[in-house]
Amino acid sequence: MKTGIKLSPTLLSLMIFIAMAINSIAYAQKGNTVITTSPGLYELTLNYQFHSADSLIKVSDQKFKNDLSYQLSVINHYWWKLVSAENSDHFAGLIESRLKQMESLAQSDKKELENARLFAMISAYAFSARINLHNNSWFDALAKLSKYHSVIVQSFGRENEFPAFYLTSGLYYYFTAHARDKIPVVRLFLSNYTSKDKETGMKFLLKAANSNDFLIRNEATYFLMKIAFEIEANPSAAYIYCNSLLNATPDNLLYQYYRFKIYLSQGKLESAREQYQQILKTAGRNNGINSDEKKYFASLCEKDLKISGGKTKH
Repeated sequence: MKTGIKLSPTLLSLMIFIAMAINSIAYAQKGNTVITTSPGLYELTLNYQFHSADSLIKVSDQKFKNDLSYQLSVINHYWWKLVSAENSDHFAGLIESRLKQMESLAQSDKKELENARLFAMISAYAFSARINLHNNSWFDALAKLSKYHSVIVQSFGRENEFPAFYLTSGLYYYFTAHARDKIPVVRLFLSNYTSKDKETGMKFLLKAANSNDFLIRNEATYFLMKIAFEIEANPSAAYIYCNSLLNATPDNLLYQYYRFKIYLSQGKLESAREQYQQILKTAGRNNGINSDEKKYFASLCEKDLKISGGKTKH
């Protein structure tokens, strides 16, 4: 059972950079062969229209079952459902099943992966490690790290050619450098891995956050928010990124919850209470999610307010 989304930094594992790693879907760029349903599915998920997204998956599965970018979009959808309700752990199994399909598809292609497919596999292995971490399967996560590294190194240096790699490379560089600096054992473990500093990682993420592609821009902004809030203890910067996310998708309950947590970290209890009320309102009017998903983030707010000494008002 989940106990809520962990929003405070933890350095208990050398897998920190994978724990926060890529929550991305495939990138559609002119000249690459990717399907057109992925962005639609991504946007439905991001706006918490889960029922419509589920319906789209049902009608698209057979047609696009051999498309890596589509499978990754489905995985992304299941991940959002996993983190948006209390009793949703069964989605971890659905994600693993899709990941196995993707791995099989990639292995059946004997030629070198072109950029869009390579991006999909980088993201898939990161998702897989996150599921292992979610289940506290540390050794399995380490095994996935090896596969993740063997794939992502193929993308290094291709960032100008395929700008979506600014996101994946930026995350990799930032979190490997962060883990190397903060966790002594990581220095030995990562000794043979490609090394860059956190500044390079941040530079790449900022480039991704200015992408013309909504999907890449949104994902990069999300991780910049997480870095500012959870790693660098800079809630003011996190607030700016969070507002940017909510300006694009105002009904996203996870982003609203992050803003609530940011207010709490700043000691702004009244603003936190107002954000809690907004979460209740947004979830209550959303017919695209089930009853558990309607209640989940509000229940987290109530627990957080109780701990902080605030009171909830329904």
